[in-house]
Amino acid sequence: MQPGLVRVIDGKLLVGFVTTSNVLLTGGQKFVVPTGLIHFQLKGGEGNALIFTTFNSHSPAPGSAIVPTTLFASKPLIPDDVLTKAFQVGNDVIDSIKSKFGY
Repeated sequence: MQPGLVRVIDGKLLVGFVTTSNVLLTGGQKFVVPTGLIHFQLKGGEGNALIFTTFNSHSPAPGSAIVPTTLFASKPLIPDDVLTKAFQVGNDVIDSIKSKFGY
């Protein structure tokens, strides 16, 4: 994955990094995504939001990793005992999440 830039053109976008506090970006602001850092983007407020996203990549198809899919729908699957220890939950919770991905 390469670093990317999100520019909010109109509306509101809630963005944040896993390792920092959440920041609400509004129209005209920029959000830089460092390489490999887990982050999120969610439309905030009423109405629509318009954003432009760019990637710093020589690849014609820059990559992304969708964390829930990566953790709960990988092939082969990540063993349940690894997930239960990592999330500190029981097998029933892991099974419930996996069921959302067709397992």
